[in-house]
Amino acid sequence: MVYHRAQSWWPFCFIIYINDQLLNIQGAKLIMYADNTNDLITDRSPDTLQTKPSLVVKQLEFWFLNNDLIINSSKTFVCHSSFATQY
Repeated sequence: MVYHRAQSWWPFCFIIYINDQLLNIQGAKLIMYADNTNDLITDRSPDTLQTKPSLVVKQLEFWFLNNDLIINSSKTFVCHSSFATQY
């Protein structure tokens, strides 16, 4: 019974452990769900969008390294999308 109670605290402890990730990553909106993090990077300038993802990834790598966590590269990818509007 004691093991079961301790086990139920692990998800809560993990959320507290990674909660400061939202405060330490600049240039992206982080969307977190369970143990997944999605980084939404937007900008009006196409040139900025070419460099911004690499800056955000460097920040994430630094944060993960400092918190003894590993980025799962087999689940990590970049998806580009653009919406053009004419007036």
